[in-house]
Amino acid sequence: MISRRVVLAGLATALPAFAQPKDDIAPLVSTLPVATHSFRTFRFTSKDGLRRYRIEAAIPKAVTKAHPSLWLCDGNAAFMELTPADLEARPDLAFIALGYDANVRFDLVSRAYDYTPAIATVDEVRPEQKAGGADILAALLRNDILPEVGQAIGLDPKRRALWGHSYGGLFTLNTLYRHPDLFAQYIPASPSLWWYQGRAFAEAPAPASKRRVLLMMGDAEVNKRVINGRALPTPEDTVAATHALAARIATVHSIETAILPGLGHGQMFTASLKKAGQWAFQGDTK
Repeated sequence: MISRRVVLAGLATALPAFAQPKDDIAPLVSTLPVATHSFRTFRFTSKDGLRRYRIEAAIPKAVTKAHPSLWLCDGNAAFMELTPADLEARPDLAFIALGYDANVRFDLVSRAYDYTPAIATVDEVRPEQKAGGADILAALLRNDILPEVGQAIGLDPKRRALWGHSYGGLFTLNTLYRHPDLFAQYIPASPSLWWYQGRAFAEAPAPASKRRVLLMMGDAEVNKRVINGRALPTPEDTVAATHALAARIATVHSIETAILPGLGHGQMFTASLKKAGQWAFQGDTK
């Protein structure tokens, strides 16, 4: 059964008025003093040698046998938006930034390939960029990144969550649909459901062990892209598509929806990231 939660004034007043994530570089939270977490960096390279990943891990200082973890797509930008207070509010939770090994907030070329489903080989917005590598990144996670990072810093493989926004939301959904065993919880935020008209998620996910899902969308997400003259969804269309997607996911998994009032697409990056840090494994017992 779907829990269609509309997050109203409580969340809106608890969080600041978020702006579109900037293109300029801000300090990573891993470079700032955090009372509850220590930091460690890992580096990986894609099998074709074209993409280099920098994985920043915020590790709880509290000694336990195994920590739950929240894995963040667009890790560079995510660790520029998170604050020490955000991490200190969750001293039990490891935050793992899946970033690129470059001094950029968003690596647009790499994420267009890594985060998009294999239904297409070129990006719909920028046809000069390759797309369709989500399953390949999932394989790198399964075979290399998750086991190496998890073993090195003591993560619980049964308590991993994945958050992603926009194209990162596509990757989060693709992983839920096609590789659900990789994570126990999934937090797709403002997934770009307009991308190839959402064909990758037009059906229900394949039967699998039930996962917890938090699907978030702003109710003011305006799409200004132009794709072959195709009319792109209005905010009302986007909210309706979100509820329709939630209904399909609910046939297999346990899902909550959160429609955040007054927030556009860019604003949802930080808002959903903060919410993910609050939600993942909150109150969970091992």
